[in-house]
Amino acid sequence: MTVEAASAEQLKLVHLYGLRIADELLAKQSNMINRASLVLAAAALLALVQPASIVNGWSWIPIALAVITALCALRAVALWKSKTVDVTLVPLDTLLSFAAVTLEAALVRDLFKQIEALKGDLARKAFWTKAAIALLIVTMISSALISGFAALKWI
Repeated sequence: MTVEAASAEQLKLVHLYGLRIADELLAKQSNMINRASLVLAAAALLALVQPASIVNGWSWIPIALAVITALCALRAVALWKSKTVDVTLVPLDTLLSFAAVTLEAALVRDLFKQIEALKGDLARKAFWTKAAIALLIVTMISSALISGFAALKWI
């Protein structure tokens, strides 16, 4: 069945379903940005604290990793503005000249285009946030190992 062949009730239900999906995607994007912000803060803290314990050349590794982590998290935060589909404003008189089913079909079609764009945005934000989290873990482990080895006088 095509969108044009659907009844008005079907289109309204599909529209409501699409709105629910869009809301969920927007909430997930917001959550992803919050995670990236926390990783950014943790990476900055690690980069600031590590120079206090510089004892040799190895101590620069966690600092470099923290900077790379911060850049990945910053990239995810920079993606805050979504690249969703631009919606063209149609004059009210033109909209009122269409049948209700035709208007609902156009709304549903536009909504699902926007949902696809939101899914792409979420995937990009998730990629950079996951990369930043993985790098943060590596940074913390390297910092602990280098500090421990320095305390034991192994390096």
